[in-house]
Amino acid sequence: DLGTLAVGPAGGVSPGIGVLSLGCQTVGGGSIPVPQGEVPPVHFWVEGRTPWNLKTPMEDFHHVSLMSEDEKPWKRDLVRTAANRREQVAAQLETDIQAAPSFEEALRLAVDSLKKKFARYTAVSAYVADGEDLAMLTAANRPTGPERVGSGGPLADAARNPRSTMISNITEESAWKAVGLTVGSLLIAPVRTEAGLWAILEVWSDFRDSFTPQDQRLLERVATALGKKTPAA
Repeated sequence: DLGTLAVGPAGGVSPGIGVLSLGCQTVGGGSIPVPQGEVPPVHFWVEGRTPWNLKTPMEDFHHVSLMSEDEKPWKRDLVRTAANRREQVAAQLETDIQAAPSFEEALRLAVDSLKKKFARYTAVSAYVADGEDLAMLTAANRPTGPERVGSGGPLADAARNPRSTMISNITEESAWKAVGLTVGSLLIAPVRTEAGLWAILEVWSDFRDSFTPQDQRLLERVATALGKKTPAA
């Protein structure tokens, strides 16, 4: 069977293509090699041409190169590793917050831990509610801003939201200059109980688009743990 000419889709002969058939039988007039048992047909190429039904190694490579970023195995591994790490950090923080001697100490612990655990978090801060204002309690690496902000600023607006607030590009919102932030991105999560607002956690990055919905869920989980530590809880 060595050198059998391949039959084209329309029944014609494709010149310049050789087929080496091992353990094959013929069907339909003896023109198409069909493998028997476990022995596959072995194709070879002549003058750079390939049979129409055979995918070349280059086509396989091209298929891999067209995979989206999310489909690539190494990317999936990184996402899974990051998710596992966030889960571990959140679980440890919940335990540490519960064991803290006071609500204020729990806030300080949360700020320090988040800053140390995540290099993408340029600064982490905590404000406590004081009447209608927010007063800075502790900050790790935050740009200089007011120690106390009133009820009309962007921090207070974010604090009134029932869930966390994510801002991808502070540069586009000039109101943040009043609290010392001019570039980057921001996450804010309120610490609430049925009695009302107790504090807010603020995470800032000096790069825009730094945070993901997973970061948002992590901060909300920490804020929920802190809510259980308030004197009213």
